[in-house]
Amino acid sequence: MKISAIRLKEVGRFSVPVALEGLSGGLNVLSGPNEFGKSTILKALRAALFEQYRSKHRKLETLRPYAGGAPLVEVEFEAAGRHWRLRKQFLSAPAAELRDLNSDDVARGADAETRLAALLGGAGHFALLCAEQGAPLAAMTPIDTGGPAFMAAIERELESITDGSATRRIAERVRAELANLVTSHNPPRPSGALKAAIDQRDDLARRHTDADRRLREAQERIDKLDTLRARMAQLTDTSAIAASERAAGDARRAFDDAREARQQYLTAERAVAACQQHLDALKLALDIFDRQLGEFEKLERAAQEAEPQRTELKAQADACAARALETRKLRDAQKAAFAALDCSRRALEASERLSRAREADAARLPRMPPRRCSSLPRAARQRPSLSSKRA
Repeated sequence: MKISAIRLKEVGRFSVPVALEGLSGGLNVLSGPNEFGKSTILKALRAALFEQYRSKHRKLETLRPYAGGAPLVEVEFEAAGRHWRLRKQFLSAPAAELRDLNSDDVARGADAETRLAALLGGAGHFALLCAEQGAPLAAMTPIDTGGPAFMAAIERELESITDGSATRRIAERVRAELANLVTSHNPPRPSGALKAAIDQRDDLARRHTDADRRLREAQERIDKLDTLRARMAQLTDTSAIAASERAAGDARRAFDDAREARQQYLTAERAVAACQQHLDALKLALDIFDRQLGEFEKLERAAQEAEPQRTELKAQADACAARALETRKLRDAQKAAFAALDCSRRALEASERLSRAREADAARLPRMPPRRCSSLPRAARQRPSLSSKRA
């Protein structure tokens, strides 16, 4: 693995972006006065390579600037014969991205962490030796330096420059020292001075967490007290009181305006409801009109279809009216004939009564000369003709 560039943003004292470009695969020396940020760069590099981007470890809090922010570390390196760019952001909005610069293949999040571990030769077992300022090499533990894989790499390097016996003696001494610090379990567990140091560290971490909590609570109480003081100052300030009264007056006027506007809104809402009802009634009437119009159109089509039949019926009705008129004339003629016959019948009856009366008178009177009764046969001769007319 060869690191070619390191870029930082909001990391430690580097609140503005800083970049180390053109690093070679050989020996690179960072020189500068104390507190210039050399150790910060190395811490950021180690965090980018070995810390999970979602980690909340307190070591990452040391990378956050005093002014606050999200530490962002970008590393370009060569591994497995390809050129890579690793980009990690910690604490706030954590993110991770591993990009293959040869093919623009990108892995993000957990996929980026898995791929990075494969490139580095296993999860946390990459042989990176970083001696921080003020920390001797003897104080470094196998856990911090990569575990058995790192020790095996040291053994291979020693075998390449010394004979086998020296390497074995060094290895035995290292194993003896390790036996005092870790157990023989797989994976090894801290013991002895290392376990005591870890326990002390955890205890200090708990105490630090508790102190931070109490500090936050105290700061919250101080903030509340400052808020109350500011509020009290506003309540006792005459200008603030006058401003509050003006604000209250404005609020009352705004409330009255809002109430009036609400009343207008309710009135408008009722008007809208009435218009809606009227509109519904109009729609209903329109539907009824449409149905009636459809029925009228049906009747009109039926009338048009029945027009020939109506014409024929009208002709028949006219013919019937003509026949009725003729029948009426014939009936009137028959009535006139019947009336004439009736008059003749009454005249005949009167004549018969007169004849009977004459006969009765003749029977009572003495016999008269024949010449006075000469008209009687003529009346008798007329009787048959009247009877024939009656018939």
